[in-house]
Amino acid sequence: MEPNDKAKSILDSIYYATLSTVDADGSPWNSPVYCVYDELYTFYWASYVKSQHSQNIYTNSKVFIVVYDSTVPWGTGRGVFMQAMAAEVTDPNEIAKVCELRRLRVPDANQPPDEFMGDRPRRLYRAIPQNIWINQDSEKNGHFIDVRVEAEA
Repeated sequence: MEPNDKAKSILDSIYYATLSTVDADGSPWNSPVYCVYDELYTFYWASYVKSQHSQNIYTNSKVFIVVYDSTVPWGTGRGVFMQAMAAEVTDPNEIAKVCELRRLRVPDANQPPDEFMGDRPRRLYRAIPQNIWINQDSEKNGHFIDVRVEAEA
């Protein structure tokens, strides 16, 4: 399977991503987020505006996202790894688009756009991938290693 096809297969089957951010002091922070993505692999999630990862994005837009299936047997893991630039979604048309993407992926995620605007406590965030990789088995000097193979961003 080609890297892009494998990445799409993984992203279509896993609903949660691990979002890694860094605070103003350079301390790392990881958060699981329910995510959706569009045809350009722009990722979206909803979070409380005061969450540590949300605050970190306001300070430093560089993020790293990993989507993987943690339920598979040892040695059969598969994942997608992305360096991305993140920001709050503020455009009402984009907010409506993301709400529709969420509803299409999981019908229970049917909050209206105004749920993420004004004085409401949650916002939608986007991450635009700069680089995308998938994991692949390989070997070095006869020993198993896990390597990353680039997929198109």
